Amino acid sequence: MSLRILLTVVCVCLATCFTVSQALAQFEIHPRITLEQEYTDNLFLTNEDEEEDWILTVEPGISLGYASRTFDVTLDYSLRFKSYVHNDQLDSTDFEGAQRADLATTLFRGRPFTLGVSGSISRETLDERENSNDANELINKSTQYDLSINPQYRLRLGDSFSLVFGYIYDRTDHEDPRGIDYQEHTGRVSLVKQLSTNTEISANYSYMMHQSEDEDEYDEQSYTLGLNQQLGPRTRIGLEGGYSIVEFDNGLEEDTTTWLVDVSYKLSGPLTLSLFYSQDFTTSAIQGITKQREARLAANYAKESLSATAELFWDSSEYFRTMREDEAYGSRFRITIPLARNLSTNLDAEYEKAQFDDVTNEKVDRYSFGVSFDYVYRRFLVSLEYEYDMDDSDINVNDYQSNTVTLRTTLRF
Repeated sequence: MSLRILLTVVCVCLATCFTVSQALAQFEIHPRITLEQEYTDNLFLTNEDEEEDWILTVEPGISLGYASRTFDVTLDYSLRFKSYVHNDQLDSTDFEGAQRADLATTLFRGRPFTLGVSGSISRETLDERENSNDANELINKSTQYDLSINPQYRLRLGDSFSLVFGYIYDRTDHEDPRGIDYQEHTGRVSLVKQLSTNTEISANYSYMMHQSEDEDEYDEQSYTLGLNQQLGPRTRIGLEGGYSIVEFDNGLEEDTTTWLVDVSYKLSGPLTLSLFYSQDFTTSAIQGITKQREARLAANYAKESLSATAELFWDSSEYFRTMREDEAYGSRFRITIPLARNLSTNLDAEYEKAQFDDVTNEKVDRYSFGVSFDYVYRRFLVSLEYEYDMDDSDINVNDYQSNTVTLRTTLRF
């Protein structure tokens, strides 16, 4: 079971932290306790007969950071226990269901052989088509367990060439039986050429075996060429393009060209523009293998007196199991304004227009708006949040509106 594997990895990493010499290391540990009171006027995100509820959350947690010359680890772990006033059958009091975690560690950093381990326990959306929002952890959500282990060896071939051999083990499990549990074994080899201190090119090949009891198993081969370049102090470019082919155990095949474009340009001191585009195969929570395309154009402004992000986005997902294609585009905006020395406010808004090409051909306009006030005093953090969400579908039964107010207090040690 992936949860046991993840917790075993966490314990091993923590034990290693205390056995490595402290003389050349930095170690931080911060326990915390969070109390959260939430009110929602539409707990089940329904079109009619909306049901309100009050939800109390108690969340003890701990964050840990450790760094030495050859080893580093960051871990955030908490237990979210929930109690519902009007729907006590939904109370979350069991240990396994309450867990949240985020782990990242690198062993033998700076050496030819490195070992990376990462894992998470989180609540994730099952189907992007169904009603859901960030404030609601109940509807269309499942606890998801992710684990990734990545050993890698870099062989130097002269001053500018290197050959990189890697293996990646990925595993994903879902608490909800609708979610697809799977594991993947990926072997990868890359020939890397360092053209200068600012420019690197690579030729890459990978072979991945996808194993699952919930869907057709398949193998995927990928061939890509990559470029990473820093053009002066303002511009960074990452490019990768290639070809992937998927061969299913039942004899069917799918292929696609693959792209990854990641460009950022620092227009001025506080303002950065970025462009991102990707096209590749991925695995969705309940639909299995998917051809995913996504694009982002963003502007980020950051100063002590104001920080803001504006983004245009476009997504397209082609699901092979169900012969369905989803497409969505829209915009997001977020701004943070300090109001006083210890007080700040956050405003965020999002609009998305989605279309689902299948037997229903549903079209949905999605709106979200939120505002929060955060106050920090020594070890205390107090926040008051409001979020409004609305789905306006041409299938009336899928419409919904919800208002959520949350008061959260955190004591950090």
